[in-house]
Amino acid sequence: MIDKQFTPDVIASGGASNEIKEQFLKEASARDLQKYLSCLSEFLPQYRHAKIALDIRLAEDAAKTAEKMASHTDRLVTESISLTALTKQLKFWTIILGVFAVVQIVIMVFDYIKHK
Repeated sequence: MIDKQFTPDVIASGGASNEIKEQFLKEASARDLQKYLSCLSEFLPQYRHAKIALDIRLAEDAAKTAEKMASHTDRLVTESISLTALTKQLKFWTIILGVFAVVQIVIMVFDYIKHK
């Protein structure tokens, strides 16, 4: 973990050892890497390394987002299949209850006619 005193501008200005710079490039967020890049001149060798580190970090972040999206999509499809099955069951039981209601009405009508 990088010490908080080593901000992107401090590291870019040469206020950190090479080990801390390397650790920063491996662990920094995309936003901190962008700040670091903006403090460097494009002609410095560190600029190229920082640009590569930023590209890698952005790609890793995009991959994590894609994995989360794929996981949520799989869950959504599974739940959708379950919902379809439950809907079919609900339709079945609704028909059964409708039939019982009609039978009950018929019984009540015959009973009413019989006692009249």
